[in-house]
Amino acid sequence: MSPAGGVSVRRGGLEDVATVHALVSGAFGEVGPVEPPLSALRETVDTLTARLDGDEFLLIAEADGAVVGCAFCAPQDDAVYLGRVAVDASARGRGVCRALVGEAEALAREFARVRLTLKVRASMPQNIDVFRRLGFTITAEARHEGYDRTTYYVLEKPLG
Repeated sequence: MSPAGGVSVRRGGLEDVATVHALVSGAFGEVGPVEPPLSALRETVDTLTARLDGDEFLLIAEADGAVVGCAFCAPQDDAVYLGRVAVDASARGRGVCRALVGEAEALAREFARVRLTLKVRASMPQNIDVFRRLGFTITAEARHEGYDRTTYYVLEKPLG
């Protein structure tokens, strides 16, 4: 896929895991301390590799020969769940997330799924805005175990 901005998306593999680990650690590390702590920052090369040993797929966004974004996709029921969506700070605003979501939509259709789903922390309203602009809507509020307030939202994008 080659949308505007010179971003292309491909399916990733085990050879990409170390690069993806650095990307996820960097992107989620920029968030700073939040409650509850971000599980993405506990990821290791081994835990990311294990995702690919299961039924998850890895999408890699590239621009100018560099990896600038990623997303893990997991078929679930009638949906494809997007997780660990990360975009390098140097590539934000160039359509990287849009390209990843577009490829996830194609993957969902390939697997005969009718929607995309994802979760976004309540403490990251800018990310909620990004996904809303890409056609997602909030379908549920939820909280992590031990918390008495909303800590994340479930978002969904139906595929037409």
